[in-house]
Amino acid sequence: HSNILDWTPESTAVALTCMVAPSFFNLRPDDFMKSTKNLSDMTLRFQVISQCVSVTILKASLVGIAPAVTVASHWIDVANYLIFNLHNFHMGLSIQAGMSKHYVERLQLIWTQLSNSHLKKKQILDELCSAETRLSGLLKLQEEAKVKKVEGIVPLMYWLVQKTELLNETPIFHNQALNPQFFLAAGKIFGDLAAIQKLRYPSGLLVDDSEAFFCFMN
Repeated sequence: HSNILDWTPESTAVALTCMVAPSFFNLRPDDFMKSTKNLSDMTLRFQVISQCVSVTILKASLVGIAPAVTVASHWIDVANYLIFNLHNFHMGLSIQAGMSKHYVERLQLIWTQLSNSHLKKKQILDELCSAETRLSGLLKLQEEAKVKKVEGIVPLMYWLVQKTELLNETPIFHNQALNPQFFLAAGKIFGDLAAIQKLRYPSGLLVDDSEAFFCFMN
């Protein structure tokens, strides 16, 4: 039985990116119009890792505050590496969501015992992923990464799904003619998708720790 602390935050972040990158880079526009394996896989893995974060912190808290602080700090470092180094915004949000579940967030004895550096990282993470600002901080970082053409981005699926849901509500025809607004919106959404998919991770970067990858995939 493996423990998440068996791997460094960097190895964990790489394993999580290996979990979703193939599905993302194989996404096509019609995947958003119906349920497909690539999109459902990314959604499922987001949910699984979010739950994993919550459960591992809770299990550690049953042993003691110190072990729980260690596990929480590990996940904060993983999220930080995912967002700022691997530009994997999808899984970075997943970890923050796991730490923000009410039954984890209410364990204040854990969060008040974080080191100053981890407390600062968590505050930044919470601000980036704030529901009150509709993830504007994270979306801004994502747009900046796209403009800079960094090597490798896994964007927020929430962002893409939300945009395509709005697109699906836009009529293709208007006054018995093609609706230009539909095609302009579709071009922007799927143009962004294609632009991000061109920004592949460099060869050799996503060399996963096979044990960590196996653990999270199962």
